[in-house]
Amino acid sequence: MSIRWKLLLLLLGIALVPLAVVGWHARSTIRSLGTNIAAQERETLTRELTERLRVTVEDRADLIRAQKTLVELALERIATEAEGRLALREPTGAPVYFAHQFDGVGQPQPGLHPSERHLRVGTKGKPEPKPISLDAVNIVLAPGVAANTVSDDIDRMATMLPAYKGLYARQPDLLFWMYTALESGVHVSFPGHGGYPEGYDPRYRPWYELAKQTGERRWSAPIVDATTRRLILTLSMPIKGPDGNFAGVTALDVQILDIFERVARGPATSTEAETYLVDHAARGGGGVGTGVRVIAHRSYEASDWRAAIEMNWLSSDDAEVFEQMKADIAALRSGLYRMPFEGQDSLWAFAPVDDQTATLLFIVPFSGILDEVAAVEKLVANQTTAHLGISAAMAVVMIIIVSVIAIFASRAVTDPARALAAAAEQIAEGDFEARAEVSGTDEIGRLAERFNAMIPQLEDRMRVRDALTVAMEVQQHLLPATAPVVPGFDIAGHSIYCEDTGGDYYDFIDLSDVGEGCVGIAVGDVSGHGVAAALLMTTVRALLRSRALRPGSVEPGTLGVLMTEINHQLANDVHRGRFMTLVYIVLESETGTLRWINAGHDPMTVNDPETGAFNELTAVGIPLGIEPDWTYEEQTAPFNRPGSVLIAGTDGFWETRNAEGVVFGKEAMFDVIRSHADRSASEICHAVHAALAAFRGDVQAADDVTLVVIKVAS
Repeated sequence: MSIRWKLLLLLLGIALVPLAVVGWHARSTIRSLGTNIAAQERETLTRELTERLRVTVEDRADLIRAQKTLVELALERIATEAEGRLALREPTGAPVYFAHQFDGVGQPQPGLHPSERHLRVGTKGKPEPKPISLDAVNIVLAPGVAANTVSDDIDRMATMLPAYKGLYARQPDLLFWMYTALESGVHVSFPGHGGYPEGYDPRYRPWYELAKQTGERRWSAPIVDATTRRLILTLSMPIKGPDGNFAGVTALDVQILDIFERVARGPATSTEAETYLVDHAARGGGGVGTGVRVIAHRSYEASDWRAAIEMNWLSSDDAEVFEQMKADIAALRSGLYRMPFEGQDSLWAFAPVDDQTATLLFIVPFSGILDEVAAVEKLVANQTTAHLGISAAMAVVMIIIVSVIAIFASRAVTDPARALAAAAEQIAEGDFEARAEVSGTDEIGRLAERFNAMIPQLEDRMRVRDALTVAMEVQQHLLPATAPVVPGFDIAGHSIYCEDTGGDYYDFIDLSDVGEGCVGIAVGDVSGHGVAAALLMTTVRALLRSRALRPGSVEPGTLGVLMTEINHQLANDVHRGRFMTLVYIVLESETGTLRWINAGHDPMTVNDPETGAFNELTAVGIPLGIEPDWTYEEQTAPFNRPGSVLIAGTDGFWETRNAEGVVFGKEAMFDVIRSHADRSASEICHAVHAALAAFRGDVQAADDVTLVVIKVAS
């Protein structure tokens, strides 16, 4: 064998052994890389989809809360109307239609038509439209009650049509039945309808007994509607007669199926998702009902209208995690847990609907969430296999040309690395125009491509960070720099945001150009916080100031018009689901008169300097941005007793929790104000903020906090 061949074989041996080792190592590395990428994608997608589920349940709980607020406000209005009718002394002559007339007995009723929304169980067991009238109310008398003995009550209740009709027109897809039942046995309902079963006595229905026993506005457990056999939730409250005594109960019905249609049949991550309304604190003991009680679910079936609905209970095989979830539900917290449901690995996402009634719960099979993850894993596996095939083909070629490229191999690796390092140094010095001049389709080439694609994203994030800093500075400058000087009064205010920007708002408006001795004071709270809340806050601030400074804006009775205009414009402009609570005060220093308008904000409280008691100034009206046609009413009260302290703030104060989950509460705030009542308004304000900070400790603030203090000079 010639020396040439020996040298060739020697060189090939020297080249092929390392090449074989490198090839084997590269194959293992690529497979490992593919596995790691798939695992990372699995983790990332699972986290994103889980967070999407958490946000979904909180958003839809917010939607139910807003609709629940509308129902409760509607009931308050109806109760007021009913009590006003009971005070009528003269006969009204209003037309009277009894329920049996809607069943075809007697004279025809106005506007009677089949309603696709008011379905009843037909003779063949299938739903069919029930005839109703939007132009009449129906009267039902309890068994044993003669019409001539309660003719006055019948006449008064027949006048309820305009009140019912006006509220129903605003929320026709939300309200089902609206009715008032008197202790005398007279029952009026809207829309007008018949179909009442024999022996129907509203005074023995659960909603009537609950309101009568508690004396409060309450939601009752699900029941079967007596005329349609549909499952309903009822909100009821007692009403009083002219003598101040209990006279009856007024109530509104909401269909359970309507509630579930509004939450869009559960989250979009799985068609197998289940949606429930569960009790905040109900826990059974011993055998039945040891889990979480279900207030409403699609599986509930209508039965005898006299019988109570048998509620289901939810449980899980993972007792420890389930107990943690029950504790969160009882504490009105939202959350997400992973545990079995009916033997299937599932995610349980929940958020409270209110602080009295229910929590919205989604249960989603985890296998449905992993469908997208499995697709990504398959894509990564296919790409890895294809890459391995390309690598194998290239290895065969490398055996032929290894002796030629050996000299240049080191440069092919080190030069791109040097280019990446140089570009990284330029970026570190702030040059975002730098790019890594590396080409190729290998790992370094792809790394350079990703590196270059990352630079604009990094630059954008820097711009966003700078923009947020500017936004924070702008918003902070929108808040009052100093408190107004008002003769006879001492005023102070302070606001702390939990993020760079926030949704809390307070303002002092000099009204001296439109009303001598007058100053405007505003306190508001936007739903949520962050940039979106800050934008809505600044919009409301601009609307309020533009209207508050118009000539005649401080005349008595003008505040309702002012707030109604702001609400109308805001409701037509903002995204659905965004709203703001606001209280606007006009303080007349010369007369010591306080006039205010409240749009769904927590009531203001006034401290009596003699007794130390705190009295609430009644809050009426709904939050801004929900109902464009809502009309607000101005309130007036004297505020001139020396030493009196008025407090207006946002719920971030009293709803702040410490590390143990305990709420700060209004009483703690009142205690601080009592102990500093002899101090200035500024000192009182800072004392309350200091007490809140000490209570919260190291816990991150979850909401913005704002407080305005107005003190009558001693």
